[in-house]
Amino acid sequence: MIARLLPAALFAAMLATCATASPRAVAPVPLLDAHTHLMVEILSADEEIALLRKAGLDRVMLMHTDPDVISALARKYPGFVIPSLSVARPTVKGLHLDADTGPLMLRLRQARQICGFGEIPGFIFGDNPDFQSVYAAAAATGAPVNIHTDLAKPENVAALEAAASAYPKAHFVLAHLGWTAGPELIGRLLDAHPNLYTDVSIRFDPPGSLPWRNNGLDLSILTADRTLQPGWRALIERRPDRFLFAMDINSFGPRYTMMEELVATARKALAPLPRPIQAAIAHGNAERLLAGCGR
Repeated sequence: MIARLLPAALFAAMLATCATASPRAVAPVPLLDAHTHLMVEILSADEEIALLRKAGLDRVMLMHTDPDVISALARKYPGFVIPSLSVARPTVKGLHLDADTGPLMLRLRQARQICGFGEIPGFIFGDNPDFQSVYAAAAATGAPVNIHTDLAKPENVAALEAAASAYPKAHFVLAHLGWTAGPELIGRLLDAHPNLYTDVSIRFDPPGSLPWRNNGLDLSILTADRTLQPGWRALIERRPDRFLFAMDINSFGPRYTMMEELVATARKALAPLPRPIQAAIAHGNAERLLAGCGR
């Protein structure tokens, strides 16, 4: 059953890796964090990267709004930092969405100075011609574009589906499992759009650890013992090639103090899954989307 769900070549490679591992001492799967931010307001870049490595990450897609800063950091830490260019909020310095944003992203990705687009803030998501140019750049280059939007709003679901349908060659990564979305909605969207992926950041937080800015709502999809809720586990096992491990370390609140706990929680949540599915979520799906960029 699993073999029919994962792409054949990817699944075969994962099985080969598992077959060669010693049953007495199986190494933990490598972790590629597909969504974390450079926190220059709190830590230096070197301090942040040291903490990420100490927490147990093998690689990180690091997001920032200044292309020169993030590409320089990727050169300084080759093989660990994967550069992704974010769009800044109005009060934040850096790249802002306008008519030049998509063409700039296209040029930088073609030059391999950045590997991904995003995170794109939710307030600018929708039917915007400047945003369409970002989609076009993603379609032309294959770069994943990470979008923050709350799928509790029907208009956001409609906008996401319209983009995924209009740009079938673009790889859309829905941040935070759609923020408040349940497995039924995410499952329907993944079934309908083969170019749609989702990261588990925030939703893999330990239950009750950080209710976030959502009227106190706990967004975790884990049970009290930090295993996957049954509905989410069923969906992940049905669509294992569409989920990306991520933590969303950022400058809001104390998340940067939780890195080691977030890594340990993710490993516990993934552990009951078949090894090929663990590997796909932990790093394989992101690596497939990146297609070698950042190595």
